[in-house]
Amino acid sequence: MSLADKINQLSLIKNKFSDLGEHTAHDVKQFKSEYDVVDHYRKMFKDRDNFDKLVDLNLQITSLLAQYHATSKKVKQQINTVIHSKERGILQYDYNRYNQQTVEQSLLDIRDENISRKFVELLCSVIHNISDWRFAGCVINPIDSRFIEKMLASEPLYIVSNNDVCIKRVRKKLNDFYAKQRLRTYNRIKELPRQLGLTVCVNQFEYMPLDEQGDVMQQIYKHTLPGGQMLITYNDCDQRASLEHTLEGLRFYSTKELTLGKAFSIGWDVVKTETTNNGVWNCAILQKPGELHSIKTSAPMVENILAK
Repeated sequence: MSLADKINQLSLIKNKFSDLGEHTAHDVKQFKSEYDVVDHYRKMFKDRDNFDKLVDLNLQITSLLAQYHATSKKVKQQINTVIHSKERGILQYDYNRYNQQTVEQSLLDIRDENISRKFVELLCSVIHNISDWRFAGCVINPIDSRFIEKMLASEPLYIVSNNDVCIKRVRKKLNDFYAKQRLRTYNRIKELPRQLGLTVCVNQFEYMPLDEQGDVMQQIYKHTLPGGQMLITYNDCDQRASLEHTLEGLRFYSTKELTLGKAFSIGWDVVKTETTNNGVWNCAILQKPGELHSIKTSAPMVENILAK
C-alpha cells in the first residue's frame, strides 16, 4: 500500500470514528434519571423484585456506558497518534525542502495559472462581498492584479511583496492615479500599519510548511483591527486529490484541521470555509475577535483631470 493510500485510509477511519462514544454522555444522564425514579417509587411496593432487578441492570448499563465512552476516547487517541506519526515524517521532509528550494518566477507563474477558474470565481466573489471601503485592505505576494481589482475600494490598499516583476504587473493593470497615489507596497508584513480590515493570502500556504503559515497568520493578526478578516487558501490533505499533489512534490503537507487549528491557536475565529474541484482548492475566512469601527462617513473623492 502506498503512503498516499495509508494516510488517506487513516483519514477516512478518523472521520468515521469522530463521533465514536459521544452519545454515551447523554445516555448515562438518561439512565441516572431513570434510576432515581425507579429507586424512589420501589419503596411503595411490597413485591420489589422487578424494581430491584431494574435498578441492578441500570447500574450495570451505566457502568458499561462509562467504560465504552472511556475506551472510545482511547481508540480515537490511538488513531490520532498513528496519523500524527505519519504526518511528522512528511512535515519534516517539507521543512527541509522549503529551506533548500529556489522559487523562480516561472514556477510562481505556473502555480498561479494552475488555480482553477471555478476557484478564482469563488475567491473574487468572496473578496467582493467582504471588502469594505471604510478599512484598509492588503494582498500578500500577488502574482497579478485579478484579486487586487476586487479590493480597489479599500482605502488604503497595501501590497506585501519583494517581487518587482509582480509589483510591476499589478501597477500596469491600474490607472496611473491609483497606482501612484492609492496603492502602497511593503517588502515585509511587519512594516504594515496596524489598521488592516481585510487581508487576502491566495495560493501561498499550499507551498509553505505549517509553522511558516502560522508565522504569516500571526503577523497579520497583529496588524489587523478587531473584527478584521483574513482570507486564506490552504492545502487539505484529508482530500485525496490534495494529498496526491503533496506526495508528488507539488505542494506542502497540511490539512484543514492543522491549518485552521494553527489559526485558532493564534486567536483567529474561523468564520467560513469553502472547497472546490473535489478538494483540490480550499479557502477559509478568518476573523479577529471584536467589532470593526470606522470614523469614515464616505468614500474618498477623486477628481478627474483631463490630460493635455
